[in-house]
Formats: sequence, structure tokens, C-alpha cells
Amino acid sequence: PRSDGLNRAVVVLIAIGVALLAGALVAGALVKSNRAVPAPGGAPRPSPVVLTTVVTVPGDQPWTDTGVDFEPGEKIAIRATGSVQYVREGSFVGPDGDNRRDPHQVNILSGTPHAALVGKVNAGGQPFPVGSSLRTTADEKGRLFLGVNDAEVDNNSGTFSVNIVVRRG
Repeated sequence: PRSDGLNRAVVVLIAIGVALLAGALVAGALVKSNRAVPAPGGAPRPSPVVLTTVVTVPGDQPWTDTGVDFEPGEKIAIRATGSVQYVREGSFVGPDGDNRRDPHQVNILSGTPHAALVGKVNAGGQPFPVGSSLRTTADEKGRLFLGVNDAEVDNNSGTFSVNIVVRRG
């Protein structure tokens, strides 16, 4: 009589183990196939696509074409490091520019520190401040261009290294 109860317990434990293993295999297959799992009560949502690009922005060039295109509604995150020198024999400044000096006559974007990292959408777009960090949502379709807030770049040197992340979907 005791062996029947023991045999049933072993069979139940084996069945539970098999069910757990099957569940783990199905979950693993979903993760490997990169399928979206439907939210409770909803349709599957596609996974967002994240594109990351690193661009070097020379201080002695008016604008750098990043090769990054985006659509309205896409999330954009920009982080910049490095330094540029905007006059020979002068000190180097980071992507946030030089707050001590406002040579408004040579700034591309007034009200933004001299030699700061700036951007624009498309070649003919209006410049906007970027600095060392910017998070925004694209409000128009276009290509991102980056540059230094200095209309006279011939005497500049140095570079900014810029990490651009675009989240689609």
C-alpha cells in the first residue's frame, strides 16, 4: 500500500517537472525568436528599434553630416565629449562651449555659448543648441547635422565625439 502512494507522488513530481521544463522551453523560444509578447488584453507590440551612431565633429568644419535620419515622433538622445579650441593659443572648451565669452558677432546661434556643440535638421535647417547632452523628440523628418557654434572655424582645432541614439517605434 505504501509503494502505491510513493509511486503516485513520484509520478506527480515528474509531471510537474516536465510542465516546468516545457514552459521554460517555450519562453526561451519566444525570447530567441524576438517575438513581441502580447500585453494582457492587447495585440502584440513591436519591439522598438534603437539605432546608435558615433560621429566625430571637427571643430574646424562648419557642419558635419551625421548620416542619421529620423522621422517625426522618434526619440533622440545625444551625448558629446571632447574639446575644441576656437582661437589658436587659446584654451580648449567642451561641448557646452565657453560661457565666459559671448562673441555674438561670430556665433551661429546667439544666446548659446561660443564653440558649443549645435545641431540642425537638414542642410538648410535652423540651428539649435545641443551641448554635452540633449534628449528630444523629432518633430520633423530629416537628417541631423552637427557643428560648433562659431561662424569662423578656420582658426579652430579639436573634435567632439558624439554618441547619437534614435529610438524608433
